[in-house]
Amino acid sequence: MFNYSEKNGLGKTGETYLVGNNYLMRSNSRFKENAIYATKVTSQSVLNAFNGKTGYDIVKDYRDISCLSSYSKVNIEGLHWVILAEIDEKEAMIPVYSIRNNILLLSIIIAASVFIFAFLISRKITHPLKKLQKASEQIGTGNYNVTVEVSSRDEIGFLTETFNRMTLRLKKQSNQIEEEKTKE
Repeated sequence: MFNYSEKNGLGKTGETYLVGNNYLMRSNSRFKENAIYATKVTSQSVLNAFNGKTGYDIVKDYRDISCLSSYSKVNIEGLHWVILAEIDEKEAMIPVYSIRNNILLLSIIIAASVFIFAFLISRKITHPLKKLQKASEQIGTGNYNVTVEVSSRDEIGFLTETFNRMTLRLKKQSNQIEEEKTKE
């Protein structure tokens, strides 16, 4: 309680101190000189500890700063004191906020990757289908000299091959009909 340093695990804002039953500090403060019997502490942590509770909470400390506070009653016969260990909430939450930010960044990267992957897959599927659509429109106008290049060996490629065979049959049938008309 007397040696405050960033290296002792309390960080820049952490401190431990004792409070007597008259709510006055019984140990030195890291932030106030001559705090013993001069600094009144009536935080919720002190009140909870005097009511026999042991625990932790986020409370306003004696400096009116939000802090993470751990508290307990001192179990020494004849003493009616409580002991507190506190660190400013801002400092205590730095690792939590860092993890949260890393998770958010990773989530954004994953979502963007999934979007790009889905976009590329959809383009791979829709591009050949658009070619087939344009070719079928040309056949609808009577142009049977249309073939679509087979660019893959999947279902789309099989559909393209079938389309090309159908176009050839339509062209042959159309030629046969024209020949029969000219014979008449």
